[in-house]
Amino acid sequence: WMRSSPSIVNAVIDAAVALIDRAPRSEVALQDLVEAYALGSKSTQAQREALTQGALGHTVEWDLPVSDVSIAEDRFQLSTSAIATRNRAEAVPMLRVVAFVVARGASDEQRLLRLRTDETVRIRGIVQEVRDQRAVAIVPAVLVP
Repeated sequence: WMRSSPSIVNAVIDAAVALIDRAPRSEVALQDLVEAYALGSKSTQAQREALTQGALGHTVEWDLPVSDVSIAEDRFQLSTSAIATRNRAEAVPMLRVVAFVVARGASDEQRLLRLRTDETVRIRGIVQEVRDQRAVAIVPAVLVP
């Protein structure tokens, strides 16, 4: 899947890991964002904005329920469906996550290629955007062993 030369790939991996390690850590839990952005949520706009600001530009480590994995530009795009809320009767889930994962070797690559829908995988990466209150973009990201 990697079309670039090994030295370029290693440089990209090293740069991604360094970015993730240098970014400030976020204490925002994925489930808290999911609940805040759910349709029918009791969260206010100010509360949603505070949670979002606590995640944007920060490194998060989250367990993601996999919906799909694709390969784009020497990295894996890992997507979730709308993540379930705690109280399904009260609020409709709207938020999903798209993470662009850099494989740090053959074992990561194999793990990503073997992932199936509804399996859970832990990633660490930087939240770049919460788009239209519907999707969290994490770039770059790596698998957590």
